[in-house]
Amino acid sequence: MTEKNSELTERKWLIFQTFSGKEKKAFVAAQKVIKEHGLEDVVEPLLPTEFISKVVTKGRGDKKEKVRVNIEKPIYRGYLFVGVKGDKELIDKVANLLAETRLMRALTKRDEKTGEPIYAFLKEEEVEELKKKIEIEQQKKEQKVPYLEGERVKVLIGDYEGMIGTVEEVYPQKRKLKVLIHLLNRTTPIYIDFDGVEKAG
Repeated sequence: MTEKNSELTERKWLIFQTFSGKEKKAFVAAQKVIKEHGLEDVVEPLLPTEFISKVVTKGRGDKKEKVRVNIEKPIYRGYLFVGVKGDKELIDKVANLLAETRLMRALTKRDEKTGEPIYAFLKEEEVEELKKKIEIEQQKKEQKVPYLEGERVKVLIGDYEGMIGTVEEVYPQKRKLKVLIHLLNRTTPIYIDFDGVEKAG
């Protein structure tokens, strides 16, 4: 287990809701608030992101060309997570401080008897899923490849254009993939350039 994943397991992870498209702004604001109040050792905001490789058309008229761009975007749109090492008093403090930014709020429901907020935390299995996704994106970054084995991709060119397949092998030096296409109860392998696919939605 990596150091980052060990920290994920040790903390209680509050779920914060923010505006879709404003996740990065909320994350930066959370970092600033936490630093201003000297809470860096016990509170950590987390915005899991993924790198999406897409083919887009640039230019006009005869000068149009298709180019591949890498886009970093939040894995969970409209949400970020805040890990807290501490008791309910600290959790209340963090939730209130971040709410004051008006960019995010902790997901809660009210206790019917006391009226106190009951916070929504990531479940253990959700933390495990989050760790796996972070590891995958870290591997992509380290290996400098847009896809990893097991990922689903959409074919953009050739006879299988528009079809969804699974990456079987990655050849970084050749910038090619072996993709398995499932069609009519048969599995067909194809070899295709990185630029010939994009991540399946």
